[in-house]
Amino acid sequence: MVQPIFDDDDEEKSSSSDQQDEQSASEEDDSNHHVDATHHSSDEAEMWKDGPAKKHDVELKLKFSKRRAFALVVAIIVLVGGLIGWKFDVYGKTTTWYNAASVTITILEKDSRKPVPAATVTIDTVIAKTNPTGTAELTKLKSGKVAVTITKEGYLPKSFDTRLYRGINPLPDAIIEKAPEKTFSLSGTIVDAVSQSPITKAKITVSEQDNTSDDTGAFNMQVKGDVSKIRVTKEGYDAYDGPLLLGEDQTFAPLKIELLPQLSFVFEQEKSGKVNLYTVSLSNATPTALLGDKDTAGNSTPAVSPDQKTVLFLSDRDSTTKLYLRDQKGNITKVSDDANPIFARFVDNNTIIYVYMSNANSPTQSALVSYRIDSKKRTVISNTPAADTKASVNIPLVTVSSDGQLIAYQMLPLQTSDTPTINLDDLRGIYTVKPDGKDIKKVLNPSVPYINKLYFADANKSLHYSFNDDTGYRIHSVDLATTQDKDITASPTILERTYVRDHGKPDLRDTTILTTSGKYIYIDTRNGKSDVFTSDKDGKNEVQITQLGTVQSIALSQSEKYVLVGSSLNNDTSLYVVGAAGGSVKKITPVYSLNAGFLSPP
Repeated sequence: MVQPIFDDDDEEKSSSSDQQDEQSASEEDDSNHHVDATHHSSDEAEMWKDGPAKKHDVELKLKFSKRRAFALVVAIIVLVGGLIGWKFDVYGKTTTWYNAASVTITILEKDSRKPVPAATVTIDTVIAKTNPTGTAELTKLKSGKVAVTITKEGYLPKSFDTRLYRGINPLPDAIIEKAPEKTFSLSGTIVDAVSQSPITKAKITVSEQDNTSDDTGAFNMQVKGDVSKIRVTKEGYDAYDGPLLLGEDQTFAPLKIELLPQLSFVFEQEKSGKVNLYTVSLSNATPTALLGDKDTAGNSTPAVSPDQKTVLFLSDRDSTTKLYLRDQKGNITKVSDDANPIFARFVDNNTIIYVYMSNANSPTQSALVSYRIDSKKRTVISNTPAADTKASVNIPLVTVSSDGQLIAYQMLPLQTSDTPTINLDDLRGIYTVKPDGKDIKKVLNPSVPYINKLYFADANKSLHYSFNDDTGYRIHSVDLATTQDKDITASPTILERTYVRDHGKPDLRDTTILTTSGKYIYIDTRNGKSDVFTSDKDGKNEVQITQLGTVQSIALSQSEKYVLVGSSLNNDTSLYVVGAAGGSVKKITPVYSLNAGFLSPP
């Protein structure tokens, strides 16, 4: 064994120190392990024979081995503990718990300094929303330097760094600024859903920004803010509320918005075996009883005043059928005690005319009556013969001029005995009279007893009538000023149509309306299909405005913008509405009969 080289002093010190170490080791060994030299093996005894140096070397080796074993045990314990801590994240959890922090922060709007609710606050991976007071609380954070981000739609994002400490960290109020609103261009056209005509001065509203349509119904506006919906309003139309959709290029396509006119209608409908009057509108197709659900009478044959506020109708509520009026407030008034009316219509808003059976025992004996609504004055305007003449009359045809200033009717005498006291031919003829019953004038005594149709024409200056004679179907015109009668069969006007009947002679149209603007609206049958047409007075610029093929009746709205169309084929009888100049034909409702009219809403 190689011994280290020491100087004399060092050797002495070393020797002395070794002796002390040996003594300590010996004592420790004796006290801790109670080692008895006699218990050593023969080999160990042999080692001890070499002297103190050999003994000292062995004891050092034993001492080192024990220390190594102890260190190994400690290392194993530390390693196992580390693995357990890694497996269950003991260190991480301990560190997180030790470094745990939370934050409270309030978000304010820059200009108003008001709290901003529903703002999103993000710190690391922790996210929270501000409450109605603008405050957000974030927990489970780690102390140390963090980045704070604040976002809200419509506001500019805000970010900043701060240092969090263990525990609760109340951060200073954060101020965020509203983002500059993006502006979009929005344009379009507002049209009538029925007539398809442009609507002027319609109000367009987007996010509290208003615009108005021009004379062509067009609008163009810049919008910002909430551009997800649009509202359009116009007096006389239902308001339109609809969505706005941005394209992929973040622009709006031009819009076409149709407003539904506020149109209501009165008509007959049969329910539970009884005919009654009902109303519907374009926006509500559910029929409503005009006279109320509790009205049990049979009510029929409605006629509407020119202002569309009053309805004239037949009712059996007084045991016999008579005429009644229903005003816009729902009040019902009996017109008169004249029973069994067979014709009734308004001349103007305050005057009605009707024909009733003046003799219940004679179904052909009738009289023409004028009635003033305001004064309740009843006037018989047909010159009915006195009772002692032993004659009576029948009124089969009545028509009213387009301006409501004149009434024309045909009167046929009836012989009530073999010896009438007057000349019946003197009674026969076509008469005109004013609505108040004055100025009765006989304008013609036709050569034929029966007239098929009767119309005012030429701006109410003449009367056209049609009849059959030995030569076929004829049309004549009577000048009201001179009473001159002229055959116009070969040169029909717009009031007539070519009707393949009786050698193809022309016939007066079934229904013709002259508007105040000078347009004719009429029903015509062509190739077996009946539809509605419109044209100028001279028949030019004709336009077919329906394609139904089964039209039987028409009525014009007060505004003259819409036409109520009655169509019937087999069991399908329905009402439609269309623009007076064309447009979109919209079905209103199935009906019992074509007795119907426009009705202004209350």
